Amino acid sequence: MRENGRSERPQNRTDAITSGRSMVEMLGVLAIIGVLSVGAMSGYSNAMRKYKTNKLVSEYNYLIFGVLEYYNDFTNLSRGTSLNPYLEKLNLIPQSFDKNGSYFVDVMGGNLNVWKDSSGIVVEIYFSRPSRQNFGISCKALF
Repeated sequence: MRENGRSERPQNRTDAITSGRSMVEMLGVLAIIGVLSVGAMSGYSNAMRKYKTNKLVSEYNYLIFGVLEYYNDFTNLSRGTSLNPYLEKLNLIPQSFDKNGSYFVDVMGGNLNVWKDSSGIVVEIYFSRPSRQNFGISCKALF
């Protein structure tokens, strides 16, 4: 080092080459970063899947408890009546659900239909099956 605090410049080409990092070292660092990134993305996708499943279970619980709360009001309806319009007016259908004809579709693609039967109220939930893993998680978490 010089007196003014600046480092000295290499005097010849050989000193300049040996003072830096080699390409192999840089590729090694990039490989390590790549492996760590893949692990982080895997953990993130698992966390997001669990979050979506827990949110879906929470939304179905809200819906089912709402149906139970208004159960006596629904008993006066005739057999075979769809309760979907009533549930929509009572704001019991979660905002994340889409309407597809006479039934609702949840965020994971499952179909929901609620109707009055002679024995009571029927809540039909048909889980879609894009992959065995999502199907199993949704069923286990809900039931």
